[in-house]
Amino acid sequence: MPGVSTGMGLPLIVTMALAGLLAAACSADSDGGRESVTLENTDAPCIPDGAAKVEAFYRAINQNDSQAVREMFIESGLEFTVAPDILVSAETSVLAADAAHKSAQTFTPDGIEEVMSQQRGLRFELQALGAWSNFEEVGPASTERLLLGFGPLSWRATGQPLTERGKRVVNGGGKIAIDCKTGLLQKVLLSPLTFE
Repeated sequence: MPGVSTGMGLPLIVTMALAGLLAAACSADSDGGRESVTLENTDAPCIPDGAAKVEAFYRAINQNDSQAVREMFIESGLEFTVAPDILVSAETSVLAADAAHKSAQTFTPDGIEEVMSQQRGLRFELQALGAWSNFEEVGPASTERLLLGFGPLSWRATGQPLTERGKRVVNGGGKIAIDCKTGLLQKVLLSPLTFE
């Protein structure tokens, strides 16, 4: 499909490859042996207002409201990751493995403020939610959690921290999972993909 491009100005084949990498990163064993299984034959999201919850998350990030963001996440088993770090990547123009160790990440509510502080001054705009799916996450102790996932997300951000590093815009992707029982965010992964 040469010549076909996405809303981010990337060739479709490149965007699909990046989406695959994001999906692999999201399903990676980051917190101890969890495995995701997509549920077949689901004709509706387990949370009807899931898209509104994702949009509310972006609004809270833009308002730098760490308390509101913290209240959007489940207390136990959460993940909030921005990898690689947006501003480090903007400075070095490196989006590969070299920059991957420089990321903002937390698995506890107390770490949310730190992840947000590394994004301070950026204005995020959700471009596309991607596809939704209901899936079960099975943990090491046979615990199961029904989740609603969106991805790959498409977003862009602007702001003074970028212009100070010679960039105008960062285009990114990601994935978000919402706990179907509580309606709270369980996992947010945001990754910068390109800079303009």
